[in-house]
Amino acid sequence: MATERPTPLSPPFVCRWAAGLFLAPPDAEALADYGKPEGLALLAGLRADPALAPVADTLADLVAPGADLADGADRLATAHSAAFLVGGRRSPAPYASVWLSPRGLLYQEPARQMTRLLAEAGLDLEQGFSEPPDHLGVQLNFLAELLERAASGAAVPIAPGDFAADHVMSWLPRFAAACDDLRNPFLYPALAHGVADFLAREIAP
Repeated sequence: MATERPTPLSPPFVCRWAAGLFLAPPDAEALADYGKPEGLALLAGLRADPALAPVADTLADLVAPGADLADGADRLATAHSAAFLVGGRRSPAPYASVWLSPRGLLYQEPARQMTRLLAEAGLDLEQGFSEPPDHLGVQLNFLAELLERAASGAAVPIAPGDFAADHVMSWLPRFAAACDDLRNPFLYPALAHGVADFLAREIAP
C-alpha cells in the first residue's frame, strides 16, 4: 500500500514547535507523545523538510520501539542544560542581545525592542517566566503569532517577514554556527541550523 506523503508543516507550527524545544527539553511523558500516531505524523512532516529532517531522525530514535524514554529525556535535558544553562565560553546564548549588542550583554536594545513589540501586540510573557524577552523561543513564538494574525487579516505591529529578517535572522545563523562547537552536540545544533534554514527559505525576505 502506498504511503501518503506527509503534509508540509505550516511555518507558524514549526516556529512554535522549535520554540518549545529551545525553551525546555521534553520530559519522558512529552517525549512519549512523539511515538503516538499524532507524534509520528509530526515526525513524518518534519522528515519531509530537509532542513528539519535531522532533528526528526534524532527524536524518532528516542521513541523507537524498546527505547528507554526516561533515558532519552535525560539525554535531552543534559544537552539543553549544557548548551544554554551552564554558561561559559562554549555555551551559545540564545538571546538576541548577546549577539547584537556591542558588549554582548543581556537585556540590551533587542530585549527592549521585544518588550515593545509584545506590548504593541497585546501579549505578555507568562507569569513566572524567567527568561529575557529576546530569548529565541520567545521570538519564535512571537513570529508564529505574527504569521497567524497576518494570515487572518488582523493588524500586526510588524510584518512577519520584517520581524524574521531584522530580529531573528540578524543573529540566528551565528548562533547556529556557535552551536556546532558544543561539547555535547546532541540535537540542538541540528535544531538551530534547521530553524535558520527553514526561516531563510519560508519567511525572511
